[in-house]
Amino acid sequence: MCRGWPGDAAAKDPEAQLTVSDCHGAYVAFCVTKGWSPLSRNQFGPLVESLVQNRFGIILRHDVQVNGGTAQRGWNGLRVSTVASNPHAADPRDLLITPL
Repeated sequence: MCRGWPGDAAAKDPEAQLTVSDCHGAYVAFCVTKGWSPLSRNQFGPLVESLVQNRFGIILRHDVQVNGGTAQRGWNGLRVSTVASNPHAADPRDLLITPL
């Protein structure tokens, strides 16, 4: 997805909410496990926003509240997939994002 993060790192889930911060955190953890240098959050944000909109048709919102917290930037109906949660699952360099 972004610099080698698996393209199927996100999946549609009508019950889920995903903040940009949590998405970037999963991306950073994945890169660290692989020994790669992750993009900064400022670099990552616009890339992932565009990618999610193009692949899933989900627009970035500014009112996503996770666990009753304050409003954050993110997406309703999207979650981090098990591929992103398990960085040893596959070599991600050639994968594309696809909805499950």
